[in-house]
Amino acid sequence: MSILLENEKVIAEVKRHPFYFYVHISGLVIAGFVPWFLYSIVFNIILGIESMNTLSFFIFCYSLFLIFIWSFIFIFWTDYFVDSWLITDSRVIDFELKGLFHTDVASVGLENIQDVKVKLVGFIEHWLKIGDIYLQTAGNNKEFVIRGVCRPEEMKAKIFEAIHNLKT
Repeated sequence: MSILLENEKVIAEVKRHPFYFYVHISGLVIAGFVPWFLYSIVFNIILGIESMNTLSFFIFCYSLFLIFIWSFIFIFWTDYFVDSWLITDSRVIDFELKGLFHTDVASVGLENIQDVKVKLVGFIEHWLKIGDIYLQTAGNNKEFVIRGVCRPEEMKAKIFEAIHNLKT
């Protein structure tokens, strides 16, 4: 299934900045170590229990917990690599994965775009040059948002260039 129209050329493919992926993953990795520290503190230090049965049960539960953590990492990784935006010579296409089995594809024609706004909020976003692009349109859905883009000013310039090329 191709989402491109016939004779449509891709000008740029935009992906979310890897910073958002690393933030999600780092939280899950930290959560993966918490039960091990709690076990060490509660059973070994406070209660003084060091039996094989307790350790075996903990390792079983901890392994199940790590499987869930690994599953969430896989979901975040898949979501990061599938979500993309295509800027073509006639439209902007938003391809987004919602859950593992639901994709949402939306597009807006370049002729419907009235304004393009870039928004960078916070120190980290300014430092890493991460921002959101807001496309103001003339249709029913008044705003088309592309979130977490690397170098949004360059993408804005490419969109304006594509609009200019479409009109001339």
